[in-house]
Order: sequence, then C-alpha cells, then structure tokens
Amino acid sequence: MKIYDLVIDIPKTLGVNLLATSEGHPYYEYTEGVKTDKIAGYQYEIMAERLNYDKVTVKIAGQAESAITYSGELIPVRFENLTGKAWTDYKNGSEIRLSLTATAIFPVNIEKKLRIGSGGKNSVD
Repeated sequence: MKIYDLVIDIPKTLGVNLLATSEGHPYYEYTEGVKTDKIAGYQYEIMAERLNYDKVTVKIAGQAESAITYSGELIPVRFENLTGKAWTDYKNGSEIRLSLTATAIFPVNIEKKLRIGSGGKNSVD
C-alpha cells in the first residue's frame, strides 16, 4: 500500500477554522512536463487550526481570478467540495504532505466575537 492510496476525510482533518493567508495566486497547466502560460486555476495558502496552523495549499481548477481579496489580515474561509490525498515529501525529511483541491472558496463573515472577561465571565457580541 502506498500513502496516496489512503482515503482521508479532508474536512475532518482540517477542521472548520480555516484562514487564508493571502489572496489566490494562479497555477499553470503543464504539457508533457513543461509549464505553459495557460492558467489552470487559482491556489490558496491557508492555515488550519486542526493542523496546528501549518500552512497548506488548496487548488481550485478553472478559476479565472482570485475569489478573495487580501487586506493584510487573515481571512476566514470555507471551501466547497474539499478533497485531497496524502503524499510523502522525500525532499523534506519524508514529511507527510496534503494535496488539496476544491470547487470553490468563500470568505466567512464572522459576526460574533467572544470576549474573555475577568473572573470567568465571558460574553459573545
């Protein structure tokens, strides 16, 4: 068995607290192993709470432009049809990496903020 044969529940692996660290960047098609100038889609670097905020990249094929705008702050996001597989990065000490894809990305508007007060009194705005 190879690591890429494993079936992984990616949404459960990443959790729901996903933060984009920048706006999307294009990735390009390859023909016979050679990079072309044709944009294949956009990729987004995110941090996932369940992965101790390690950065991972999610690719969305067919996007013509970035779906989010970065203004210097982390952007809470969610993905549609998020899937992926694991692979071994032999160039980095055989670390396990994730190859992730989705069909769409959406910013998440967080309306409520948790206030942590003194004496154990917390509130939600």
